[in-house]
Amino acid sequence: MNTISTQYPTLQMGAQGAAVKTLQQLLNQRVSRDYMVSVDGIFGAKTEAAVKAFQYSKLLRKDGIVGPKTWQALQTNMPPAMPVIRRSSKGEAVAIAQVLLKEAGIYKGVVDSNFGPQTEVAVRAFQTAQSLIVDGVIGNKTWAAFSGLAAYLAFD
Repeated sequence: MNTISTQYPTLQMGAQGAAVKTLQQLLNQRVSRDYMVSVDGIFGAKTEAAVKAFQYSKLLRKDGIVGPKTWQALQTNMPPAMPVIRRSSKGEAVAIAQVLLKEAGIYKGVVDSNFGPQTEVAVRAFQTAQSLIVDGVIGNKTWAAFSGLAAYLAFD
């Protein structure tokens, strides 16, 4: 049983109370000064912006909703385990990689959640730039490099 999901409720814009204060305290420990929030127990626009920046930095869906994965990342200050993806993979992890590659100026294609030839070329270019093994596959080391890039982009 996941104690994080049972211990902490899902939070989003408009939520209030002690769980929001806990969220705000954790955010202030994890985000740059530009995203610091008042610990007032009110989930407003500044808290949502901080949540989105934090989510992006941890390779999570940047939706501003604090669910189990965001709580876990806030607790551990680590991205959640990400799947190994490669050509023909589909889904949210592919979209996250495409967004990061696009924002880094490496990927020129559409963010379509489909790991096709353009995504593979961009991944290989990123791996080369990061001195990683260049295989076009996004595994743990490439995800770790993406996490560093995301943190830089989110809090720069």
